[in-house]
Amino acid sequence: MNTAYQPTERQYQLMRLANELALNCPKSDTAFAVGAVLADSEGTILAQGYSRELGPRWHAEQVAFHKAAEAGMKTQGADIFVSLEPCFLRSAKTTSCSLLIVEHGIRQVFYSQREPEIFVKQQGIAELERRGIPCHFIAGFEAMFRAANAHLLG
Repeated sequence: MNTAYQPTERQYQLMRLANELALNCPKSDTAFAVGAVLADSEGTILAQGYSRELGPRWHAEQVAFHKAAEAGMKTQGADIFVSLEPCFLRSAKTTSCSLLIVEHGIRQVFYSQREPEIFVKQQGIAELERRGIPCHFIAGFEAMFRAANAHLLG
């Protein structure tokens, strides 16, 4: 059960942006539409992205990290806002988003939806918390998630 975190106004805005980005995702029968925003501790956006923005196997978090690197932005100590729990397992034989978050030194994770068990049983939040990265559920975005993923959720 998700216990809702009480976000600041800025944190809520960043989570809304992550969910809005998910609406831009090309549809896939094998993956959710997800948006991600990287922000510094002051709430300034470093980079953002959405699933499949840079190709069919790109996850939103990967896109945001890639764009941050291209812009010369440092992500150590940043926060990430994602519309869906970061993946723990990847069928594409690439690094999971949970591990990318750890590798990039993210300070804390904010998410608005646990991954429905349609494709795999996810453990992203549990893995991140096990590694000492706080994860905060921000409620109120269920309708946006459903709209972005209606092709999978019916």
